Amino acid sequence: MADRFGESNNILIQSLKENAKNKNTQQSTNNWIKVWKSWAAHKGSDDRIVKYKPEALSKILETFSATFRKKDGEDYVPDSLRVIVIAIDRDLTEKRVQTLHNSRQRI
Repeated sequence: MADRFGESNNILIQSLKENAKNKNTQQSTNNWIKVWKSWAAHKGSDDRIVKYKPEALSKILETFSATFRKKDGEDYVPDSLRVIVIAIDRDLTEKRVQTLHNSRQRI
C-alpha cells in the first residue's frame, strides 16, 4: 500500500507552486498593477508599491480606492475594488517572498 503522506523536497514544492499559478489570475494581477502604477504616476506618488511601509501603504491604498475611476469616468463597483486590492496584495506577497528568498540565498 502506498504511503498516504509521502516525502517532499524543494523541487516538488516549487513544482506545485508553479502549477498552482493561474494564467488568468496573473493577467488580472498584471493589469491592476499597471492601473496602480498609472494612478501613482498621475498623482505624483512612488509607484514602487513594495517601498511603502504598511501604515503609509494603507493610507495611499485608501486614497487610490476612493479616487481612481474607469476610463469612462464611472466609479467601480465595490466587488471590483475588492478584486483590485486582492491583486495588489497578491503582487506584494509574491515580491516580498522573492525578496526574502533572495536575501536568504545571500547568507
